[in-house]
Amino acid sequence: MATAVSQSHASQCLQRKVGALIVDEENRIPLSVGYNENPIGMESCFSLYDQVCYKNRVIESRLEKMVPFFCPDCGKKHDKIGPPYVCDGTTDKKQPCRCNFRRKFFPSRGIELCTAIHAEERAILSLGGRNANGCTIYVNTFPCFQCARQIVNARIKKVVYVEAYPIEEAVDFLKTNHVVIEPFEGFKPRVFNQVFRQVE
Repeated sequence: MATAVSQSHASQCLQRKVGALIVDEENRIPLSVGYNENPIGMESCFSLYDQVCYKNRVIESRLEKMVPFFCPDCGKKHDKIGPPYVCDGTTDKKQPCRCNFRRKFFPSRGIELCTAIHAEERAILSLGGRNANGCTIYVNTFPCFQCARQIVNARIKKVVYVEAYPIEEAVDFLKTNHVVIEPFEGFKPRVFNQVFRQVE
């Protein structure tokens, strides 16, 4: 797992730095590594989009074009919207609504809009034709749905991860296709990230 995390340090992603390592059936020989980053020859979102994640730009632009709309949680009408894209209305219990419009209207968090090749995908592509059947992939963040498909297609049989991911469909897809899912033991995610944090 330390190798996977060390790969994540190569990423320039503004949202989440992810690293991956594929090892053989005996869990010994490393076959391939990867990290999330834009395709070769393309600059990072940090450089291209004025230090703003591309998928966040698209989501925020779409939200701004949706006005006027009513908050789905409290019913407040919004004629204008901007950062932090959170409802400032009140619930029927007189509590602040705080509905997060990005998550409410884009539950996938726009992952399908991400310009980066994800760590798992890059590790699988980097196998260079070598067989991953029965292998294990170590990732510091649980795979998204798109990467789950790549894992199943490569016939990888086990995913070991540190940090969970909010999209449950990826978990269901892996389980349905008989991929073993195993949380990394020994460290809680926060402690793990502190121990293996990137030194600036």
